[in-house]
Amino acid sequence: MINYRDLDLTLAIHPLTGDISDKLNDNAIKRSLKNLFQLNAWDIPFEPNKHNTLQEYLFDIPSTITAALIEKKLTWLIKTCEPRITVTEFIITPLSDNTGYVIDLSYEINDLNLIDNYTHFLKRNFE
Repeated sequence: MINYRDLDLTLAIHPLTGDISDKLNDNAIKRSLKNLFQLNAWDIPFEPNKHNTLQEYLFDIPSTITAALIEKKLTWLIKTCEPRITVTEFIITPLSDNTGYVIDLSYEINDLNLIDNYTHFLKRNFE
C-alpha cells in the first residue's frame, strides 16, 4: 500500500518522538490543497505559471461565469501541481453577503481509492 507523507508546515513537534510531525495520506492531500488554494505568483521559485489568481475574482460581481472561471483555474492548478488526486466535482457558491465564495471540492486519491472532500472559503479581507 502506498502512503503519502508530507511535512507538516506548522512544524508541530510530535509529543512522543520530539521530531517534526508529518501529515499522512488524506491529511497530506488536504494540506497540499490548502497550500495550492493560497499559492501566489512566485511562491514556487522559477515557476511563475504555477500559481492561482483567485484573489482577482473577489472583486467581480458573483455570477455563474465567475464561478466557471474559478473552477477552470483551480482544475488546471490541481492537475498541474497535485497529480495524486482526480477531481470528481467542484461546487462553487457565492457567499450571501457577496464578499467571496465557498469552494467545495470532491476528489479521489488515486492510489488509495479513497474519496474525500475539501472546503475552502475564499473571502475578501476588509482589514
